[in-house]
Amino acid sequence: MGIDIKTFGLICIFVLTILLGSCYKYDNPLDPGNPDNMTPTPTFNPPGGTYTSQQSVSMYCALGGADIRYTTNGSEPTETSNLYSSPILVAYTNTIKAKAFKTGYNPSQTSTSIFTINLPSVATPTFNPPGGTYSSAQSVSISCATSGVSIRYTTNGSEPTETSNLYSSPISVAYTNTIKAKAFKTGYNPSQTSTSIYTINLPSVATPTFNPPGGTYSSAQSVSISCATSGVSIRYTTNGNEPTETSSLYSSPVSITNTTTLKAKAFKTGYSPSTIATAIYSIVSPPITVLYPNGGEVFHRGQTYTITWLPGPNTTPVDVQVFKGTTLWLTIQNYATNDGSISWTVSNGIQIGNDYRIKVRNSDYINHTDDFDFSDSYFSIE
Repeated sequence: MGIDIKTFGLICIFVLTILLGSCYKYDNPLDPGNPDNMTPTPTFNPPGGTYTSQQSVSMYCALGGADIRYTTNGSEPTETSNLYSSPILVAYTNTIKAKAFKTGYNPSQTSTSIFTINLPSVATPTFNPPGGTYSSAQSVSISCATSGVSIRYTTNGSEPTETSNLYSSPISVAYTNTIKAKAFKTGYNPSQTSTSIYTINLPSVATPTFNPPGGTYSSAQSVSISCATSGVSIRYTTNGNEPTETSSLYSSPVSITNTTTLKAKAFKTGYSPSTIATAIYSIVSPPITVLYPNGGEVFHRGQTYTITWLPGPNTTPVDVQVFKGTTLWLTIQNYATNDGSISWTVSNGIQIGNDYRIKVRNSDYINHTDDFDFSDSYFSIE
């Protein structure tokens, strides 16, 4: 039996009333069925739970035009949290919190879902040869029973991460060291960290020696460095730093022109490096030293003579004086250039005697009281 037009019209009005009521409920802030004017709580698909593979999680809100904000670190979502726009990949156990916002509505309740991802784990990497004590350098391979993994490793004792060194070829272990390795693969939990300690007891290179040895010298020194172990590379520094394999390579004597700390270390493949040899060279120039006249000479009045001396470490001017006994008799020149010599014409009026000496002193004698010298003995003037 068919439905007449009147009955059909009543059915259509009934259905339309239900649909409009639904829209009013969720899109009208004045909905009497929603007295708190609250945005509907977001839902997750799939819902939180325990899974054996990573999940792609979608979020929905029954109110059109609402913004869904979410967090994955356990914190409460706010209007500045991540804006949901596409499914979230949950690769490891995690907690997602979501909250919906829309202008004219109060924020929704926070929706929380815990996703427990029980992924298969990557096998723990193994080392070949294993950690232990060896008398020579070792070439260490790392392998993993799980195929298609990326093995990451460290040699400084730190925990390997997905950004650590990527293993691609055997690692040379020349000295005692600790290697840690961890394997990673998409869709799997990372492996446990594998740790191996390699103790390398290599023969040691002999400590280098210096010739001449460290000490105090009055002139520049040319220092040779040698090592009793043949075939070594000797590295050295002159700035007090510890020598390394990239320091200056010794090939010829080292010129030491001023006070210097010389350090040297010897290296050889298959051997432990030598201990560091250290020598301190103090280059101390003598103070002013009178050379001529220095005792026993005879000067004649009216004649010109060249007074000579070693200038010493200072370049400041000098005073050149003549003493008779212990008395300053005359000054040849004050503030003379400290170049080691000066001419002196002996005056015809100077007193004859055999107790004269020359004194050369730093002109800044107030600040250099010990920078002077006399002739060792008396000279005569006739």
